[in-house]
Amino acid sequence: MNSMFLQAFGSLVLVIVLIFVVLFFLKKFVYKDQNFTGGLKSSSEFKIIGHIMLQPKKYIYIIKFFDRLLVVGLTDNQINVLSEITDKETLLKIESSLSTPKNVNKSFLSHLKDNLGLK
Repeated sequence: MNSMFLQAFGSLVLVIVLIFVVLFFLKKFVYKDQNFTGGLKSSSEFKIIGHIMLQPKKYIYIIKFFDRLLVVGLTDNQINVLSEITDKETLLKIESSLSTPKNVNKSFLSHLKDNLGLK
């Protein structure tokens, strides 16, 4: 009786270890180009420029999607496109601020103030 219990427990531990090993290799090699928060990462087609939290679970994002610049509102229930930035001058300012390395650590609010001409 005791040896059957040990054999069953050993088999259970072996199966659990095998599951973790398979999941590790899947994450490492098969899903290496995806994250587990929706499968989208910043790339040349989709890039998150910046974001700001308004309240818990309520954000505003500036997103570059192909050649469009979108201002998006995000809550825990929905996603809304608030605006599209189409003004050429504003687009050039944002593009130039992104290409300079000094703005890497600037916050979303700082980018927004700079591009809207606010101090």
